[in-house]
Amino acid sequence: MKDYPSKEIDVEGLKKDGLSFDMHFHTSYSDGSADIDTVARICKKNRVGVAITDHNEIRGSVLASAEEINLIPGIEVRSSENMDMLFYFYKIGDLIEFYNKYIKPNKVKPCYAGLKISGSDLLDCSKKCNAISSVPHPFTFYHSLKSANKLYIEKGLDKFDLLKKFDAIEVMNGHLLKKMNMAAFEFANKNNKAYTAGSDGHVRFDLVYYYSGRLPRIIVSKGWAFRKHASHPLYYFKRFLSFGKRKIVHVNKKL
Repeated sequence: MKDYPSKEIDVEGLKKDGLSFDMHFHTSYSDGSADIDTVARICKKNRVGVAITDHNEIRGSVLASAEEINLIPGIEVRSSENMDMLFYFYKIGDLIEFYNKYIKPNKVKPCYAGLKISGSDLLDCSKKCNAISSVPHPFTFYHSLKSANKLYIEKGLDKFDLLKKFDAIEVMNGHLLKKMNMAAFEFANKNNKAYTAGSDGHVRFDLVYYYSGRLPRIIVSKGWAFRKHASHPLYYFKRFLSFGKRKIVHVNKKL
């Protein structure tokens, strides 16, 4: 593998070596719009790899494993505390085993909802399937709502024995401002964690252009995701009410 400079990454060189990956992409099997044929076509044309990380779902990743593309099997899950977590696997079989044993039995409706299993237990279970874990978008727009991710970080994630269990932090998210991504980068360095980066894409354009951070594309992508999420207004109203210290304290007592 080539040694690339730390400040200026040779993206074209990474593509040539087959090492350029979008590590956070959603398909039509969760809240994205792109089907697997579209994802495969874009990856082949632009010589990029992808980790399909649908919400609490693996059908897209399983189907993509049959395509001739560079694929990292993955999934984004939401714990019972409403904390988002990314998991990556070396083999598609490991992802399938993880899903069948620990995700599918704990799913509730809608599919984007928090599972009936805690973040701590999810991390423990993921290790049994040889997974790599990452905290996605730790400093995102909706932290004014006191989302679970921010409370874990700001209020001392270590007391829940979670941060030390994660392997990496997502330090670049294609839908966030540079300030937020830099905060994640500093957070990862402070806690001696590896880095992951991805578009958090929901439309096909994200898969190639996520590094550009263009506002119109972000609006389209997030708008598409919201279109699907908005079909479950009662769930999101209840989730909004559950944000905050009370939820975290309740979980802490259980642990």
